[in-house]
Parts: sequence; C-alpha cells; structure tokens
Amino acid sequence: QGVGRMEFVIGLAAAGSTATAGRLEVWLRLNDDTQTRTTAVPATSFTSAVGIQSVVVRVPQNVAGKVAGILVQNQTEAADNIAGQGIRVHLLGAFGLEPSLLRYLNSDLSNGLQFAADGVSVTEQQYEIGVDGAIFIPTYMAAGGDIQLEVDFTTANQSYTFQPIMVGSVAGRTGTDTMSTQAAPANTSASILQRTLE
Repeated sequence: QGVGRMEFVIGLAAAGSTATAGRLEVWLRLNDDTQTRTTAVPATSFTSAVGIQSVVVRVPQNVAGKVAGILVQNQTEAADNIAGQGIRVHLLGAFGLEPSLLRYLNSDLSNGLQFAADGVSVTEQQYEIGVDGAIFIPTYMAAGGDIQLEVDFTTANQSYTFQPIMVGSVAGRTGTDTMSTQAAPANTSASILQRTLE
C-alpha cells in the first residue's frame, strides 16, 4: 500500500487512568508479498435477555473485503452464557451451533489459544482450548451486508459485542521463488537404470 508506518492506539483498562509503569513490545515481520488485509471493524453491542434473541451484526459497506468471521464477547470471562440452542447464523443454515461446536469449527479445540488472564498471572500467558466469554464464529468469507444471528442466551442483562472480522485484497506483488544455483535434473527412468548398472 506504500505506507511506511504502523500505528497503534492503546487504551487503558481502567477509565481515566494513566500508566505509570510497564512496557509494550511489538514485533513486525514485513512481507512485500502480502495479499490480504484483516480489519476488525466496529462491533455491534447487544444486551441479552433469557431465551432466543435476534441479533443483527452490522457490516460496514465502506470497508473493502468479506467477513471471515464474527468475534462474540460478553462482559464476563467466567462463562459463555449461551444455552443449548447455541448461535444460529442465518447464512450458514437453519440450526443453532453450540459453543463447543463453534470452537471445533474455528480450530480452538485443535490448536489451542494463548491469552492473558490477570487473575492467574501478570507475567505469563495461559493456554486453553477455549476462552469462556469469547467465541469466534467462522462465516467463510460472507458477503452481501449485515449478518443475522439467533442467540439462545441463559442470562439476562449481559452486555455482548459482535465484531465482524473482514479480510480484503491488497496489491501485494509476488516475490521471486527461492531456487538452487545448481541444476539438479530429475529423471526417474535414468535413476532406475543406473542402479541396475552398478
């Protein structure tokens, strides 16, 4: 994109507080062959009621790309507070998906997650196969506007955010392939014949 900088906006957890200690470390790996851009667009917020509720996740039309998935977060890290009917994504089908199935589909159960939990450690990240209160719903590059969900909530008055994660193309150029400087011709027939001659 021709922009030679990275910008970070840091917000502190406690409203109105000022950091007096700590550090921020950023590692960047530059790649001139980058072909996609990932954007976490503003989230749709929702206050739950017990039972199945309809949620319309707003997808901005001024951001290039398609929706790779929706990150669902609630105000508590203790539980998902999603009942047996789970979350139904209208564009994916007529049935709700429970949190454990969503974690299977998004590979949390396969690969695991690393995350920070201040109540456990302020120096080390934790490793789990799921983070209660946070679920990524893959939407497989959905296009066409807002996404409608039906969510089966177990608890009332919980604040949820539904944040679309969008992926779009950028004008990256393909780099040159790494190759050996010495030719290594391969000929299966010649290799087999050579062994019979030895």
